[in-house]
Amino acid sequence: MTYEIFSSIKSHIIRWPRHLLMAGSLCLLVACGGGGGGGSASPSTTAPPTVTFTQVNSGATVYSGNRVQMTPSFNYGSGVITWTDGNGQAQTRQVVNPGTPIDDYPTASTTYTLTVRYQDPTTVRPNELTTTKTITVSITPIDLVQPTLTLTTSPAGSVAFGTTVAVTPTITYDSTKIRIVASTVNNSVTNTNTTITSGVAINQNVTANTVFTLRVEYVDIRETPNRTFPALTTTATVTISTDPLPLTQAASLSAGRSEQISMMLGNNRVLVAGGTTNGTLPVKTAELYNPDTNTWSATGSMVVTRRGHTATLLLDGKVLVTGGFDGTVESPTAEIYDPATGIWTATGPMGRGRKYHTATRLGDGKVLIAGGIVATNVGNARIAEIYDPSLGTFTSMPITPSSALMSAPRYKHTASVLNDGVTVVLTGGFDSAVQGTTEIFTYNAATPTSSTWAAGPALAKSRHDHSASLLTGNRKILLTGGYGQGLDTAEICDFSLVTPACATTTSMSTSRASHTSTLLGNGNVLVIGGNDGSQILKTIEVFDPTTLIWTSHAKVLQTARAGHTSTLMSNGKVLISGANNQVGGVTTATAELWIP
Repeated sequence: MTYEIFSSIKSHIIRWPRHLLMAGSLCLLVACGGGGGGGSASPSTTAPPTVTFTQVNSGATVYSGNRVQMTPSFNYGSGVITWTDGNGQAQTRQVVNPGTPIDDYPTASTTYTLTVRYQDPTTVRPNELTTTKTITVSITPIDLVQPTLTLTTSPAGSVAFGTTVAVTPTITYDSTKIRIVASTVNNSVTNTNTTITSGVAINQNVTANTVFTLRVEYVDIRETPNRTFPALTTTATVTISTDPLPLTQAASLSAGRSEQISMMLGNNRVLVAGGTTNGTLPVKTAELYNPDTNTWSATGSMVVTRRGHTATLLLDGKVLVTGGFDGTVESPTAEIYDPATGIWTATGPMGRGRKYHTATRLGDGKVLIAGGIVATNVGNARIAEIYDPSLGTFTSMPITPSSALMSAPRYKHTASVLNDGVTVVLTGGFDSAVQGTTEIFTYNAATPTSSTWAAGPALAKSRHDHSASLLTGNRKILLTGGYGQGLDTAEICDFSLVTPACATTTSMSTSRASHTSTLLGNGNVLVIGGNDGSQILKTIEVFDPTTLIWTSHAKVLQTARAGHTSTLMSNGKVLISGANNQVGGVTTATAELWIP
């Protein structure tokens, strides 16, 4: 009996947890809204996410490559944007920060799909659900838009030789669609391109039939990257109404020569001496030009044959000639010409042989010899010498201190003495490279060997075989042309400034080297002939230091010339004699007169 009671109790104890478990489960189902039947349980009211997908400035026109901004927004879940790009490639962008715009740069019309994934809250085991929004961006093809170009000249059509023509370019365009990349006007004669501003005239001196070409490069800014198009051009032509007249022919030299010296003497005669008659070998002959009779006559020959030499008019009216190539070597010799007797007499010699150097008369009558190609070695070109006419001797500057030496060896440079008579300015030249420097010699008349060299202002352009003219006032030097950086350029070195400086001025109309420049009685500078790098020139132009304007002369040379001489005579005329008149060193005996 006892056993049966115990068994019954045991059976009930074992079944009791099952009942509790079943009851608990039923209770859970009811509480959570699950289970079937009864209808007493209510589903959850939790809403799906709120999703928006908008395009910023959706009404704007979109061109290929433009930026498009889309704003995906949702309050929960995770989002991704998908689309197919203009190359047919599938693209995906995760939405990290809902509400923040996302950029794209479509090249074709594109549909963007925003997919938001979230969990279904109504099931015991939630399922992933999705919702989508789309944006379609249409690409608008661009219409062809071009700038409108006009090019006018004033005066237009046919003009006289040497006329300054105002060339006015005008570019009309829609700046919301087009951007101008570059715009230039080309001169067909000089083959130079000038950067222009629309509506602003540029002045061009016309000495030959000339075609002006306006060239414009532009891009369409509506697409990204900006679409480029072939450059547009338009032209305007100016013709010369009459052929330029040649200069007045003068009597010819006894023989053709170039690289000679030419000097106006106190007896109203022009001395021409030395040079080369065949472009190679030097000569010693000399002759005199009489402007009153337009005739040449022989005078005494030099003691030594020379080309690349110098001539300096001394205070007593005699002429000092130094150095040059004698046919074998750079000569150290020097000699004096006496106009009264027509005789040359040896003097010196210099401390070293030189050619293509400079010889500059100082205020006290002594002469500074500087630079050149030196017979012994180029380094010695840094040693200058001073000639004393009273003693007939040359004194070399000392090697030390360093201020006694030129800063750099140079030849085919220029030298100009300022109005104080003690300051000599050397410009440009050539050594192992074209020189873009100046240096200043300060002469000490009391003790010449203590005279010093110092660096001067840098040139705007490196140059050699250029010309230099000391302008009226004697504190400004006009440099023109020369090989290097500035065949057609001009610059003025101004020593009237507290800090002397060189700066470019208006460029010549023509590139030139181995030309001449002559200061005229009215203060203007006459530039004649030269070599433009490909041909020997006949043209002439005049610089006005007051207006800084170059004017091509209405007359031209009868003979093209480079390596000639131009000498201002007492009657105001300029005698132009000798020269290489062809590329290759062919010399001419002709002479011409420029008459103001």
